[in-house]
Amino acid sequence: MPEIDDIDAPSILGITDQQLNILKSVYKIVSKNKVATPREIELTYSHDFGGTIQKSNLFRQLKILLDKDFLSREGEANYQIAYDNIKKTLQKRQQQYHKKLQHYDQLTNQLEDYFKKTTTQPEKPIVEYLDYNEVFNRITRLLQTSKAYYTVSKFPNIAYSYTLAQSMGIDTYVDIERDRCLKEKELSIKYLSSLSIEYPYEQFMRKHDKHDLAIKECESIIDNLESMISLHENLKVMYSDFPYGMDILLTEGEILRDYFMFIRNERQMAIGGVYIRSIETAKRAKEEFMKNCSIATDISGPRKNKIFKKMRDDLKGLSSRGKSSGKSTKMRK
Repeated sequence: MPEIDDIDAPSILGITDQQLNILKSVYKIVSKNKVATPREIELTYSHDFGGTIQKSNLFRQLKILLDKDFLSREGEANYQIAYDNIKKTLQKRQQQYHKKLQHYDQLTNQLEDYFKKTTTQPEKPIVEYLDYNEVFNRITRLLQTSKAYYTVSKFPNIAYSYTLAQSMGIDTYVDIERDRCLKEKELSIKYLSSLSIEYPYEQFMRKHDKHDLAIKECESIIDNLESMISLHENLKVMYSDFPYGMDILLTEGEILRDYFMFIRNERQMAIGGVYIRSIETAKRAKEEFMKNCSIATDISGPRKNKIFKKMRDDLKGLSSRGKSSGKSTKMRK
């Protein structure tokens, strides 16, 4: 067993080295019975790890750690390490790796049987109905080994905050997207999206029902998306202002055969989906997806500023609508 200080903590926790060093800085400050303000964190970080961390970057990293519930905050500027929440994250990741290890053991023990069943029998299409959690669990599992992912969405959920993703029950799925696409760069993702900022707004409101917080959350989501497409060439978002017939998702590994279609309720909220395992069906779905992408707009291209301005203008409209609704409610009271 390795020494505790030899463990690759950032990889296990799903955070960057810089974020871990910020946690260490908070720990050191609190252990001295001092208040871990952003200023104290900045000074401790510079002293212990060398170099400086820009204030804007520090606040961005602190927000990420707060969203992941790795930090808690009392008042405006007193940060604490959230040990219980970090342990819960470790337990969840441990369960995922334990399941993966079971697959390793099963394949090792039944290797010849695997080749016999998968090469001597013709593949038959598989069609399954999956509920909401089952859909995302299945996609998450496939994304761990996929090379490419194609998805139609109302808004790219890779940009969602940890708080929003967790409230929607897709935090593990979003973590896998980010880890494999943005951090490990082993997965390319292509979204075809209407970029409806109203969708994450409504998702947040369903869970928290706090208009001002929902607006701030959506501002952060738009900023996240803008930063991600600027920094990562293997993430592509194609904007289409016309509605697409179906929400489809395709995961592509060595071969393309896994295809998902979402089922939505009358409020356009996903409630489940249909999983189809068929090389021919997945091939046709990808062709249709690519055809629609060819007439959509790459948001990292020349129209980038106009598209992001439109998203922010749409959000201002939601903000005004929420304030008007609040005033109307007060008048009725």
